[in-house]
Amino acid sequence: MHEIIGRNSELKILQKALEEMENGRGNTIVIEGEHGVGKTYLCEVFEEYCTSKGVPFFSANAKNCEMERPYSTFSQILDSIRSAHNQMVPLGLTPFFNHREVVEIPDLRVAQSFLYEKVYNFIKSINEGQGIVLFFDSVEWIDASSNGLLHYLAMKARQTSILILCTFTPEDILVNRNERVKDTLFALANEKLCTRVRISNLTREDTIELVKLYLKNSTKQTGEKIYEITRGNPQLIKNVCELIERNPKINLYELTPDMLKISYDTKFSGLGGRAEEIARIASVIGNAFDMQTMSRLTQKNEEELLEYFEELIAYEVIEETDEGYMFKTPLVRAYFYSKIPDNQRTELHRTVAEYIARSIPRKEEEVNKKIYQLAYHYYHGKQYELALRYLLRSAELAYEQYGFEQSLEFLKMADMCADNIGNMFVKLEIKTKIGDIQYGLGNFEEATKIYSSMLNEQIAMSDGKVYSELNRKMGMLANLRTEYWEALKYYEKALEVAKNSKHIYEIAMAHRGAGYIYLRLGNWRKALDEYMQAMGMADKVKDPLLTGIIFLEMGNIYNMRGNLEDAIMHYTMAIKNLTNAKNYLDIARAFCNMGDVYVQKEDYSTANEKFALAIDYANKTGNESFLQWVEVNRGFALIKMGYIDDARKKCYAFIETCRANKNRFGTARAFRVLGWAEREDKHYMEALEFFNLALEILESLAVPYEIGRELYDIGLTYEKMDEMEKARSHYARALEILSSIGAGYYTKKLKIKLGRE
Repeated sequence: MHEIIGRNSELKILQKALEEMENGRGNTIVIEGEHGVGKTYLCEVFEEYCTSKGVPFFSANAKNCEMERPYSTFSQILDSIRSAHNQMVPLGLTPFFNHREVVEIPDLRVAQSFLYEKVYNFIKSINEGQGIVLFFDSVEWIDASSNGLLHYLAMKARQTSILILCTFTPEDILVNRNERVKDTLFALANEKLCTRVRISNLTREDTIELVKLYLKNSTKQTGEKIYEITRGNPQLIKNVCELIERNPKINLYELTPDMLKISYDTKFSGLGGRAEEIARIASVIGNAFDMQTMSRLTQKNEEELLEYFEELIAYEVIEETDEGYMFKTPLVRAYFYSKIPDNQRTELHRTVAEYIARSIPRKEEEVNKKIYQLAYHYYHGKQYELALRYLLRSAELAYEQYGFEQSLEFLKMADMCADNIGNMFVKLEIKTKIGDIQYGLGNFEEATKIYSSMLNEQIAMSDGKVYSELNRKMGMLANLRTEYWEALKYYEKALEVAKNSKHIYEIAMAHRGAGYIYLRLGNWRKALDEYMQAMGMADKVKDPLLTGIIFLEMGNIYNMRGNLEDAIMHYTMAIKNLTNAKNYLDIARAFCNMGDVYVQKEDYSTANEKFALAIDYANKTGNESFLQWVEVNRGFALIKMGYIDDARKKCYAFIETCRANKNRFGTARAFRVLGWAEREDKHYMEALEFFNLALEILESLAVPYEIGRELYDIGLTYEKMDEMEKARSHYARALEILSSIGAGYYTKKLKIKLGRE
């Protein structure tokens, strides 16, 4: 094992974490410190320890990755696992949303969680029971997609045998402005999902010991002087010792700490002019480059280039890798890149782009491998028409790979290209995509700004379909803010525009949106009227998917009104149409809601059958979050059938998922089922606690039907406790809410409870 000095306490923290991981309690450890303090070295020592224990250890260095390529950092980890275990890695999955979306813009957070869950299960399966260590070196350079996946795995690690290590250098954030990873680390610390280990410089005594390793016949006096010069930074200690070895007659007393803080200007001042030029050209290519590309760009043969590369390696500008060469650090690359005059830099980017374009076979698969590089170089080469083409394709590929944040960045660059070439039609399409992704990621304020700005653009107003869609999207966003009357205005405008442009599909969607708002307002008569008009339009376009969705949502209204047989009939029609459309997600939703109807009818056996069918279809979608939602709702039936512990387990697992996805409504539903479980076990105080937690969430979300049901459950629990005054008080509140929105089933039950019928 490597010699380790002054880091025994930190190593013990890692060893203890490994022991806990082997017992099923994983963790995320962030090792933080300045450059040269020994963070990576500590992890290398720990890797040897893990290997001696037979625990798989896989690593990735984020500095070596392309920040613009989705999951670039994580791919290193997964490639290592694949090589070691000869297994397929679950990246590049078939996009989850493989049917035309009718109701809303896809919730990209759910899609991303689906991918994250697949990766998590894959990693967990590698060494089930014994554990696995994932090491992310220089995490401050991680790409945006890997950052999101890292956050997800860190939340899951506590529940299983996964230990995640990250090294982090805070000052690098000032250079690369990677605020996402900074926010992630803060969130993990705030949620108590990680252990932060701060590594300081070595003590005087440890410095003396380390100097003895580097310098034979070193005296204590030499070690103390080196400590004063380096302040105990291990990398600086090594540098000074190497300096002494090269020049034994050096006078240590003439060295000062400031003299060791060499700027890049000073450090690279001895480079020959041609070697520096080679470094500048290489910096345009990226962090990594190969001999063939450099030879083409510099018009030099490999023998000449090797001479310059050797000089650059000697000055620690670059280093050799298995694939070619790469800069020592991203900061070194940035230094040489900044030295290139703007005009020359633009020209070099063009040359690189043209070389890549000429050198790749004209096959889509091969072009896609270089698509991000082509987009980057054409963009910085100011060849905006070509850049626009490759940026839009890059955005599409990143989206398909669930790299939604990177897709956004490509689209923003494409928007600037469209501006430069004056293509307003493409610009409108790009802005729509940006708005849709922001919406799908839950960035509703950003989406509102984009859609709102587009509403005032003449080019959008001139296209009836586009303008109607924009108003619908604004209506959807107003609904999310619970500004229901504002939402109605947008849907009415969408309807007006759609009618004027005779766009039947948009007319149907505008009616459907208005129907949903009236449902939220509790005006179910108006809601049904809007849905009936939407149905008429759906019949004209002969779209089974749209027809199925409308039947489904009408069934929800009848369900809430207590017209249970009508609800079952509409759900049955929804399933028939959705089956023709092969929309498994909404088929699952229809069966799940049908199960809820049978729970109300207290036919728990049939309810369980419907929930089981919902689970079958949810499994076909691969949507883990929705599958858990169905399983939680099945809990109502399972509890009444005596399977209380099964229902509890599903609820607690779903609460973790909801926490990751920030799904408050889902959390409220899990709390309600847990309340049922505790009440069935006659643990009434615990039941009340869960019901009140659910009520608090639902009141903040302003969902009257669910609030009324929760108040009913609380009242029923107090009744079972023989606290009739409290029971009647909650029944009365529930009746006031539910009768006002026409919830007939519960209204009738509550009137009987209160002796009013």
